[in-house]
Amino acid sequence: STFFKMKFRTLTILLGSLLLGRAAQGAVTFEIGADWLTANSSNNSGLPDGSVIFFVADTTNSGFSAPSLGHMSVGSLWGGSTNDVVLAEFAANGNSNFGTAGVQDTVISNLNYSNFTTTTIPTLAANVAPGDDVALFWFSSISDTNSDTLITGNAVYGYFDTLSTGSDAASWVLPNDVTTGTNFNFASSNAQIFPTGSDVARFATTIPEPSTYALIGGLCALGFTKFRRQRVKVTA
Repeated sequence: STFFKMKFRTLTILLGSLLLGRAAQGAVTFEIGADWLTANSSNNSGLPDGSVIFFVADTTNSGFSAPSLGHMSVGSLWGGSTNDVVLAEFAANGNSNFGTAGVQDTVISNLNYSNFTTTTIPTLAANVAPGDDVALFWFSSISDTNSDTLITGNAVYGYFDTLSTGSDAASWVLPNDVTTGTNFNFASSNAQIFPTGSDVARFATTIPEPSTYALIGGLCALGFTKFRRQRVKVTA
């Protein structure tokens, strides 16, 4: 009858909505192909195997913060920011994969955006979602410890994101979470695996350790004291 047909149609639409809702919470798999990660801007040697690499999302697309000192892991807020969050952490494995140190090819499987929300991370300013900018940060002098890596002071790090120079930069944006097999590529001019490359990483250094500031302050105070003593002698 018409009544039962209408009920059946309503039930079908409801089930379809539920399935779509479930799909919207699905996982996405990323393959990060970073062809040649170097230790710093003036060193063409590749990143040593075991060096820590972080995959970070900017939930407000307001620009990535510089890394802060301290322990960092998946779900940590990056650089003391309330907008940037670590989605994945892994070790450089170029030598084991391709026989060429510095070449990185890592698959991040079944990453759920719903694991990084203001509910699961109360201090996060916004939920991780499609359209968020993502970046790769790497440290040649810091080894990956999987779950809790300590970022130290005066450590050189490289990074690549949507504001970097290169043909791949604009594509470093999270896709819909029902997408699978998304690739994030970084190919430098001295590419080893990819045939061509024009991407340019940027480099910086983490802030000094607090003890370094104390040492600098002590040296300044010592210098000022010496200067005052010399000035007194000259005046006398």
